[in-house]
Amino acid sequence: MVYRVLRKIVSFVVACCLMASSIRTAYAADTFLTGARVNLRAEASLESGVIKTLNAGVSVEVLEYDPANWSKVSTGGVTGYIKSEYLVKAGQNGQETRPADSVKYITTSRVNFRTGPSLDAAVIKSLNTGTAIQVSEYDPVGWAKADIEGVTGYIKSEYLVETGQNGQDNTAEPEDSVHYRTTDRVNFRTEPSLDAAVIKLLNAGTAVQVLEYDPENWSKVSVNGNAGYIKSEYLMNADSYAGGTVELLEWSYVKTIFKTYVPTQVLDVRTGLTYFVQSFSNGNHADVEPLTKEDTEILKRTYGGKWSWDPRPVWVTINGRTIAASINGMPHGGGTIAGNGMNGQVCLHFLGSTTHNGNKSFEKRHQDGVIEAWNAG
Repeated sequence: MVYRVLRKIVSFVVACCLMASSIRTAYAADTFLTGARVNLRAEASLESGVIKTLNAGVSVEVLEYDPANWSKVSTGGVTGYIKSEYLVKAGQNGQETRPADSVKYITTSRVNFRTGPSLDAAVIKSLNTGTAIQVSEYDPVGWAKADIEGVTGYIKSEYLVETGQNGQDNTAEPEDSVHYRTTDRVNFRTEPSLDAAVIKLLNAGTAVQVLEYDPENWSKVSVNGNAGYIKSEYLMNADSYAGGTVELLEWSYVKTIFKTYVPTQVLDVRTGLTYFVQSFSNGNHADVEPLTKEDTEILKRTYGGKWSWDPRPVWVTINGRTIAASINGMPHGGGTIAGNGMNGQVCLHFLGSTTHNGNKSFEKRHQDGVIEAWNAG
């Protein structure tokens, strides 16, 4: 009797093991395609080092597959791990098999998903860089209508890039990539050497995507789609940039610590671009100017290369504190800095600040921008 019971238990355990092995290896040695840009990592962890970044549409051989977690894959003679959510089974003809309503676009930066095609429309949620979405209506110079997790809304088309028929996208960053910022002004070079040519001088706080990281030497990074090298000692994790906290402070208090004619760093929340400004008047709000011509160019770039009155959410660093604010991008009035490439000033608003002319609608838009900046933190 005992023997028969033991035999049944052993048979059951063996059957379960075989079933589990079948599930785990069902996709082993099968060919998949990457569904978006994604990091190939040394271990099955977001903390693990990045071996390389794979573009969307790259063919990989899956050695071990866990649909809810990580998969061990091989590509180009290199073995590593990828989050399984970024893998799509390839068809018999080697092409990606996707449903008819498959994703067609990817976000190129942090962007708001709104209830209507207007900057005045309510924000449903803020989307991270590299978010894949299905677009049903697209206006290249206006708004795109999209469906995300069963919710329909709108996104400014300038923040979207089409994945293309082969699924490739060369601008959106991997969603699991670690973001860094420069800790000081630093040269961005063509090669990992002090003798290499300088591509450009980066401002302190510039957002970069690290492609290859060596903490004791040089790191290969991408800045606005261009690859180059930076000494790693000038890089820090973006999470530490804001000290983990973005403060929502009343303008009446900010005025006491925001000194005029002192260079101040601004981070554009939606793009991650940073630049420096200087205030010359702290009245109903701060009247500021970009510090240099390069800072002016970066400010203008956050508006897609065109000056605009539209408020944008920003983080302003004052005495080591990161404070939620809103800025506009239309030079007006007079200025005090010569040679900065901008004739005039722009307005920087904090919680509770007002306009000079009492325009309540514009005040509300700026206050919405302040709250968006705070929520983003």
